[in-house]
Amino acid sequence: MDFLPYVLSPSLRELHLSGIASNDVLHSVSSRLMPELEILRLTECSGLTDETMISIAGRCQGLRVLDVWGSVHVTDAGISAFATPDHVINDDLQNSIPPSRGASLEAVDITYTAVTDRGISVLSACPRLHTVFMEGISCSVDSIIELIKKCGPRLRELILCGCLERQNGTAEFELLVAGEPEAEERRAPAGWPFGRDGGIDTGASHSAPGPPAESMDTRMDQEQSSTSSSMSDVERTLFSLAEHCPNLVQLDVVACGDRICGSAVLAVLRSCSSLRTFAVEESAVGSTMWRWMKEKSGYEVEGVFVSPFWGVNF
Repeated sequence: MDFLPYVLSPSLRELHLSGIASNDVLHSVSSRLMPELEILRLTECSGLTDETMISIAGRCQGLRVLDVWGSVHVTDAGISAFATPDHVINDDLQNSIPPSRGASLEAVDITYTAVTDRGISVLSACPRLHTVFMEGISCSVDSIIELIKKCGPRLRELILCGCLERQNGTAEFELLVAGEPEAEERRAPAGWPFGRDGGIDTGASHSAPGPPAESMDTRMDQEQSSTSSSMSDVERTLFSLAEHCPNLVQLDVVACGDRICGSAVLAVLRSCSSLRTFAVEESAVGSTMWRWMKEKSGYEVEGVFVSPFWGVNF
């Protein structure tokens, strides 16, 4: 560790360390960090513990970006150290965390860590947070919706890949595979944001043709007639994003549900006018919606739809 005096200078603004398995090394690094540090990436560091996270939070109160991707021993307690006292989970840390903690945090990557609902609730309290990557996190839809509501219009990037428990994976999905029509009828909430005429407009204002008007309009009417109790977790998440996050730029809901109703997808596309990337599985949205999305503006990559929506009118 002879390099530390040279690397960890008072003028250091960004630090990226990866693959460090020694907690002693990481603790030594944390003890030398300066308050001026703004971007910290400690990725795939199996030696990173909550104790070290707490040390970092105490020294780097101006941190804007925190990336602990793949650091599997980071838990809610470590993330809590970056929150304000009102939202601290570990009571033992309550008195040691100043009110300014978390005020500058803008982007967080907790992908493949041990953070759960409690840690996500902590992050949702950060007043400047606009980017959250949380692929593979074990959490509930309620904590995600809390995050969405508290971030609101600030939220620009949200990666949920594999976060939400897959649903409808038994009888209904088997019907879908078998081609049964009733398997296509996923439900949207009554009074969803775009009203009864919220289906795809197939008029001349669109640059690419949509699916047959009768089938899509009929499907939207059927979805509209049901109640929110039949929605899956990913559908609830999409409707919440449509309602609260108009400035969303990037969204990933791959592996979050076996079926997603067309109304939920359209709600996001029409509400989030800045959306540039939307990753979702063809098997989740269904073949009709998938074809329409590809014709509209996107392209297919290994069964996942990723679309640049620049200038597309929904």
